[in-house]
Amino acid sequence: MAIVDMKRIGILLMRRDHERLLHLAQRFECIHFNRIEKPEELLVRSGTEDNIATEDILTRIRWAIGKLTRYDKVKQSMFKPLPEVGRSSLEQTDHQQALGVVQEAEALERAAGDLRGQLTRQQVLAEQLKPWLELDIPADSLRGTKNTRLFAGHIKSRDYEQLISDWSGQAVKIQNLGAVRENIYFVSWAHQAIAADFNAALHELSYEQALPPPSDVIPKAQLEQIQQEIQNIELQSQQTEQALSDLGEHLPQLRVSFEALTALKSRQDTQDMMAHTASTSYMEGWVPASAALPMQAAIKSEIPDAQSVISDPLPGEEPPVLLKNNGMVAPYEAVVSGFALPDYHSIDPTNVMMPFFACFFGMMVSDAGYGLVMALLIPLLVKIMKPSIGARKIFWIIASG
Repeated sequence: MAIVDMKRIGILLMRRDHERLLHLAQRFECIHFNRIEKPEELLVRSGTEDNIATEDILTRIRWAIGKLTRYDKVKQSMFKPLPEVGRSSLEQTDHQQALGVVQEAEALERAAGDLRGQLTRQQVLAEQLKPWLELDIPADSLRGTKNTRLFAGHIKSRDYEQLISDWSGQAVKIQNLGAVRENIYFVSWAHQAIAADFNAALHELSYEQALPPPSDVIPKAQLEQIQQEIQNIELQSQQTEQALSDLGEHLPQLRVSFEALTALKSRQDTQDMMAHTASTSYMEGWVPASAALPMQAAIKSEIPDAQSVISDPLPGEEPPVLLKNNGMVAPYEAVVSGFALPDYHSIDPTNVMMPFFACFFGMMVSDAGYGLVMALLIPLLVKIMKPSIGARKIFWIIASG
């Protein structure tokens, strides 16, 4: 086996028919389209806005699938392929229902984000209140009077005793509210006559000004209100989480819409690669030689007005590389393509590389018991699990090692 021979295909058709041609090309799954290098006036991109809109919807559905996967009622295996959907069913998918699910998920995510923000603010507020719980007046009433000046904040524990000692018996009232780590929070009122001296003395020590969060109730009552609000927010968060969980039943529909829109996006991208006039479209690409004539016949059958030309690659051209090997060697194509595909005009190294890679993998395992278990177990797993094509190749590489 070797690198597949490729043929150049050029197709001229009425512009109204290019969507039918793109559907036909997707059914054949073997055409590689080229971007037409033509004058700008032939590169009409009338569908660019539709392309952008499709990409936006795809991004939103991809996000919704990722968000809701954790709530999937049927857990998906990383090896097992997704359920297959017929092409006709795929093309007739109603995306509005999927978009409705996405919009609902987006609204719930915004609500969850708002609730997380509210919860954080309430938790921060509760933390700020803790040093002030012994205060017996509301924060809004915490102020000086005509003859006194208010001081509120915290000071190091080692300095607090000195402060009490230095100002004992003077026109100063100091209320100790409690310690938080090495700091003592307090409020004090000093007579206006000595307020400046008291302020200077505080700043010679480790005093830092602070006030409790504003409220018209005392801090203990305020903390109870905050704790009740936190409970309400947590309940709303649970309800939002449950609503998101309920949307998990729509995951199959979202996945079908995603695949259908991915196919649509591929057609739109290909349309942008074509050359267009007011009434005609022209596209070029590559097709395996074995599929060239069947493809040409299918185009003629489904789009009678279209004209197609099959030709060999020109000297110096680099057609796309497609590898084709027998069932034993084909799994190792993934190893070759993982490094770099060979040049179209060279040879396929998969056959040569396969026995060496199998031996190298076997030497890494090095235990005959493990090797025997894998050789017996993997074919059974492939038969029972029915993994995807890519996963199946990996299994056979491991088994052959």
